[in-house]
Amino acid sequence: MGLRTEREARRYYNKWSEYESSSESAGYVTPMQFVESLAPYLGVRQKILDVGCGTGLVGNELKRLGWRGTLIGVDIAENRLLEAVEKRIYAAGIQASAYLLPWKNNSFDAVISNEMVGLTGVRSVCEMYRVLKPGGYLACVVVEFKNAKWSRARFRKICAYFRRLPKAKLLLRRNLGTGYLNTNYNDERRVLFLLRKKLISKIKKSAE
Repeated sequence: MGLRTEREARRYYNKWSEYESSSESAGYVTPMQFVESLAPYLGVRQKILDVGCGTGLVGNELKRLGWRGTLIGVDIAENRLLEAVEKRIYAAGIQASAYLLPWKNNSFDAVISNEMVGLTGVRSVCEMYRVLKPGGYLACVVVEFKNAKWSRARFRKICAYFRRLPKAKLLLRRNLGTGYLNTNYNDERRVLFLLRKKLISKIKKSAE
């Protein structure tokens, strides 16, 4: 799987019209695992950005959980994004690059991403962190393709970056295994990271 660039990813996922059906037949459980891990940190009035939302599988799991906040989806592949919007779970679906999100700093209570950052790298994590409010949650599942040297290297770099992300507290690191139930395929692994962006401390100047 050679999706090392944004252009490659857009072309690949736009052509993959059977993405959701093939994932279901393989017993793809990562979205469910992701949301179950995130559930204790969810609030009913939160505004969440789902970066790399694809066909909206994470949104489906949030709906199943009964979450009723505001969910915005972003994806580079417009064909899959359209499928997510048609589910009527997302308040909006925006085609955009993960490297240039069209929101101001500190815009969301939580920013989530299921598997995208394993393809896009640290630069996309920085951009998601930028639009996250202080005190908000950043949750990402990172996927590694073990047979690809570039993926192994990128996976190690991202995992290290999450452990030292400035002004953030690592709340959870969970190994999700391959992410599939109905297959013996073992060339992928997925790890979930959940962090909280530290609140900005206000330093009062003493009166002179």
